[in-house]
Amino acid sequence: MKEYEGIPTSVKEEKPMRILLVEDNRADARLIQERLKRSHSQFDLIHAIRLDEALKQLEEDVFDVVLLDLGLPESQGIDTFLRVHGQVPGVPIVILSGLADEALAIDAVKQGAQDYLVKGQVDGNVLSRSMRYAVERKRLEQRMGLMSELTRVISSSLNINEIYEIVISGIKELVDFDQATITLVEEGTLRFLAVSSSVETVLVEDTVVPLAGMPTEWVMANKVANVEPDLAECMQFSFDEIHLSEGMRSAIRLPLISKGWVFGTFNLYSRKPNAYGQGEQEILEELVGQIAPAIKNDRLFTEAKRRMEALESAYRQLADKASALAKQKEELDDALLNMARILISTQEASEPCSNGHSERVAELCLSIASEMGLSRKEVRQLQAAALLHDLGRVNIPKEILFKSGPLSAKEKAEVQQHLAAAAEMLRPSVSLNGALPVIESQKERYCGGGYPNDLKGEEIPIGARILAVADAYDAMTSNRPHRPAMSEEDAIEALRKDSGTQWDPEVVDICCGIVSKVTA
Repeated sequence: MKEYEGIPTSVKEEKPMRILLVEDNRADARLIQERLKRSHSQFDLIHAIRLDEALKQLEEDVFDVVLLDLGLPESQGIDTFLRVHGQVPGVPIVILSGLADEALAIDAVKQGAQDYLVKGQVDGNVLSRSMRYAVERKRLEQRMGLMSELTRVISSSLNINEIYEIVISGIKELVDFDQATITLVEEGTLRFLAVSSSVETVLVEDTVVPLAGMPTEWVMANKVANVEPDLAECMQFSFDEIHLSEGMRSAIRLPLISKGWVFGTFNLYSRKPNAYGQGEQEILEELVGQIAPAIKNDRLFTEAKRRMEALESAYRQLADKASALAKQKEELDDALLNMARILISTQEASEPCSNGHSERVAELCLSIASEMGLSRKEVRQLQAAALLHDLGRVNIPKEILFKSGPLSAKEKAEVQQHLAAAAEMLRPSVSLNGALPVIESQKERYCGGGYPNDLKGEEIPIGARILAVADAYDAMTSNRPHRPAMSEEDAIEALRKDSGTQWDPEVVDICCGIVSKVTA
């Protein structure tokens, strides 16, 4: 194994390209080296003659690109590529073969090769350019994959604290930083929601400072990112003195926006000057666009939980004063249900098409439950779930709720979150915990394929199966922004059509029987 040094030139690169050349012909290897030298590229080239030698080198060292001959003593053709690619799938591979075989070239590229070049048909410039492009394409693939994974992680949770460290680690693979913070605007002050730092810092989570004069205030006013290339040369804000004293040299602050309003900033700091150019800003703006809704939802749910916990505390105090525990529990449940009625009726009052929906669904659920012989406990849980199942709609933008046309895939995904949102808001209330599985499983399908857990048949709680049918019937027979109400006959026909697939056939039969008696 022999190491060569590329010739330094006026071309400015951060570091020479690390190349592993796998070539059993020493003369060809020397020729490739000479051609690369003449291309004025900076490189460090390691030459491996045998495949096992190359695989060992890849295991022990790090390379930017592999330049691979497919015809080696112990391996031939596409199998050579597959063995190298299988060991280092993240390293781009450019094939340099003596065979002008179009079919082999197409197969290699399909299998993951970045390029297929023929010896004798390329000079050093073409070879150098092909390897640079291969490295950039691979980096772009990895960046897109990481961006996709971060998007999935962000959208998977309603609690930003649960995913913050994962998101920060992912961002660090795309953009270098030494300190990251999230700051939220709260009534003239700025609260640090999260702080991640590789250096010692005076900033900690829940630190509160005046908003006036802060970078976030500037971002709020301008609704664009703020970039400071070198704090040592020029500081826009007095607060920058803290960052400079901790060794930070450059900064970028990006707006967290919800419904056109900047409610905070996502901030990165680096010990290197000029760390955040146009490329880094574009990456961060795309990611922050995904992070902002998660943070906004987290704030909404935190506030909702706080209010529910306060109500629960008040009711616990009331229960402690009652004389009989059973009676106390009954009174508490009744009070919560009444409160739910008030809360839901207030919410539905702003949605003319939904006014009275939850009460009607609850009444139909209780009739079905009575016919099916559910226990008193199951009936109480079903009643609470029916009254509260649409509580999460408060977080759905009105332009989606009242949209007259079909929803986009993104809008449908946001609507589908409302059951999970309702469950999250109710979870702190011990008295309502029995209703949560009913609410969460309402959109499961009897034959499978529903959400969120793809349950089917008896796996779905009986309360959720009843609620799904009652909710669907009332929705069908009510006016909606995108359609008029269906007749009772048409709604019954629609329920029977999907009986056994979307809905429990027993529940559908009982529901249709009850509705037919009422309308007869």
